[in-house]
Amino acid sequence: MTKKTETNPPANASVKEMLDAIQKLTREVHILERSLYLSYIFTESVYELAFGDNAMERGYTDKEVIDQVRQFATDSRENEEKTLSQDEIAALLTPASGGMFA
Repeated sequence: MTKKTETNPPANASVKEMLDAIQKLTREVHILERSLYLSYIFTESVYELAFGDNAMERGYTDKEVIDQVRQFATDSRENEEKTLSQDEIAALLTPASGGMFA
């Protein structure tokens, strides 16, 4: 015995009821396809942030990608905490070093 769901019209349904059910299913399929596509694009982007172009095709695992992204975040926080000394600032600003005001 087949279960009756809200997207399955009854056996004696009119053509209009069947078309309405088909349209509803079609909309649901499109929503799922878009969701899967967006999920794939997100995953691909994260892989490429972690390991460069075509990272998904190069065999990295999800764990490796997550670990690499976490390492980037840790390194970034550590670099933000570093400050330049007055000597480093002066060296960056001198014409001899090709500084920004050369």
